[in-house]
Amino acid sequence: MEEKILVLDVGNTQAKARPVGPGGFLGPEERVSGHKAYDAEAWTEWLVRAAAGSGPAALVFASVVPPADPVIREAAARLGWGALAVPEDLPVPMENRYLKPWEVGADRLVGSYAARLRFPAEERLIVVDFGTATTFDCIRGDALLGGLICPGLLSSARSLHVETAKLPLPTLELSSDHLRIDVGTMESLNQGLLFGAAAQVEGLAARLSEVMGGHAFVAATGGLAPSVARVCPAIRAVLPDLMFEGLAALYRRRGK
Repeated sequence: MEEKILVLDVGNTQAKARPVGPGGFLGPEERVSGHKAYDAEAWTEWLVRAAAGSGPAALVFASVVPPADPVIREAAARLGWGALAVPEDLPVPMENRYLKPWEVGADRLVGSYAARLRFPAEERLIVVDFGTATTFDCIRGDALLGGLICPGLLSSARSLHVETAKLPLPTLELSSDHLRIDVGTMESLNQGLLFGAAAQVEGLAARLSEVMGGHAFVAATGGLAPSVARVCPAIRAVLPDLMFEGLAALYRRRGK
């Protein structure tokens, strides 16, 4: 990849972008919420900020918000950038064993591909993405076998706060890495959510490994991955830039 590009991950809760060049990332990650309501002008302004003066040759994006896709393409056209979406313009070179392959989100495809590139020696991989939902993607060889979709940590935290009269919004921060029986509401909430997520990963990873035919290496991504990994020995690697790495790699291999 000789030219500079801007990689963009359009999720349900946030959109995240980062400029990439031949030597790697060219600037910090830019995030925004409320992007579902963006028109082409708003996307144009935000993409310029995210590019941080890098002058990208192309915008490479994965989106799980279909109404945003044509608006993003229009914004890129206004800036004179090419726009390439995964998997429509940049196919993911993995066997997709979903019963209905088109139902798999672009983010899960990109993350699975990036994890496979990261860990080529691991026959079996489980990628846990702590996003709006918590997803488990199971990879064996070069095939995405499928996975699980569970309630997300942030979604669960907000639901507890909204649906109850007395529970505060959890901060999802722990004062200790050791589980204890707590007598404070906030710490009880934070422990319940984070240690609960850790136990979920440990239990599901063990069960999924059995189904996959042997031990699977567990990697985690998403904003809360570091917090859960602190108390979850089953998570062997935390990969905060997994989506960006996958998008950049798919752009590099275009035309193959």
